[in-house]
Amino acid sequence: MLSALRRLGGSGTPDGVVEQIAADLSLTDEVHNERLPSGRPRLANQFAWARHYLTREALLESSKRGVWSLTEKLCTMVVHQLN
Repeated sequence: MLSALRRLGGSGTPDGVVEQIAADLSLTDEVHNERLPSGRPRLANQFAWARHYLTREALLESSKRGVWSLTEKLCTMVVHQLN
């Protein structure tokens, strides 16, 4: 998810992030279109939970409704790991 957001310029809509990840992982249409018993797309649900945990760790933020963004904390962590 983090690398997909980086490729999208640091932020993106949930649908855009899911599409980027699906493309990056070459997911089949079958996997991409799989539904939960509730009828909701399984991938969207899994990525929403991933976003939840990344937000709890302050690595992602949703300061704008419908937009997921990388945080300064994550950028700082990446820079420190590269040095």
